Amino acid sequence: MDADWQSFLIGAGAVFTGARLSHFRDLHEESEAAIAGDVLVDLSHLGLITVGGKDATTFLQGQLTNDIREVSETRAQLSACCSLKGRMLANFLIFSSSDRYFLQLPQELLESILKRLRMFVLRSQVALTDASDTLVRIGLSGWKAHAKLQQTLGALPSTEHDVVQPAPLTVIRMRGERPRYEILGPAATMRRLWTALAEVTCPVGPGAWSLLDIHYGIPALSHETTDAFVPQMINWELLSGVSFTKGCYTGQEIVARTQYLGKIKRRLYRARVHATAAVRPGMALVVMDEQGARSVGQVVNAELQPGDQWDLLAVISTQEAERATIHLHDPQGPALQIASLPYALESRISV
Repeated sequence: MDADWQSFLIGAGAVFTGARLSHFRDLHEESEAAIAGDVLVDLSHLGLITVGGKDATTFLQGQLTNDIREVSETRAQLSACCSLKGRMLANFLIFSSSDRYFLQLPQELLESILKRLRMFVLRSQVALTDASDTLVRIGLSGWKAHAKLQQTLGALPSTEHDVVQPAPLTVIRMRGERPRYEILGPAATMRRLWTALAEVTCPVGPGAWSLLDIHYGIPALSHETTDAFVPQMINWELLSGVSFTKGCYTGQEIVARTQYLGKIKRRLYRARVHATAAVRPGMALVVMDEQGARSVGQVVNAELQPGDQWDLLAVISTQEAERATIHLHDPQGPALQIASLPYALESRISV
């Protein structure tokens, strides 16, 4: 994180744990504000990779699950990179500005993904850099926040993943029942914007933004879940993160075969669980029956709500999700309550 931006956030009431922003106020208050109110979030827990050069489009087209040719200065997209076995190594939000592509992903995966992408550059005229500290990124959610942003900047993107770029800013419309945006720009401009938006919003930590993603069924891979799922297991094609017409990319054969030749046996579900201990990505989900204890899934993301209630996204066997009592970690662990997603789980898929 840029040192001046960090100092500004501390002055605005941010509490840091090491170099990472933790929260502004009680975490329960932050989660309640995220779901029902207007919030303002620093997004420095997300990393940013820039991809530039004459061959950038061709290079990314051969590496990512989505059609990079559809990304423009007015349109962002979700995408991912996969292993040769079609397993997702990381998922991204991608946008374009100043003849460069920007790949946003969890900061913890940036170094490994940047190293992997560089392995495939070979003789291509492509430059990949860690740009995490070059642009400040903030998230904004809520109707009052929307009105204040519109008053400050003018016209805003109205459709999910549409983009407007009032210089020197980039504004991306994010998925949400209420208006939700990501805004990127230089630190000096963002300090002024943050101050204006804080008049009508509640500044919160990154967990509140992750809670909104969980609420809207948008997963984020981590160290614990990288290389664990084909895209369909985390509903990535339902979120328009996969193109089945773009042609070849690393892992494409497996992803396409999964889509057209089978039936999906595991999907991403939203759930709730009451647990006094922390719920973490990668934790096993189990059922107990006449066959004994069996693992039927894995936590992908989880965030705490008031009353030791955790909201989570988890990949679960579709058969077990519909009929069994599923427990966290072991058969004596707390039981999950499956919650609704804001999109339908339509599949034809055997993984």
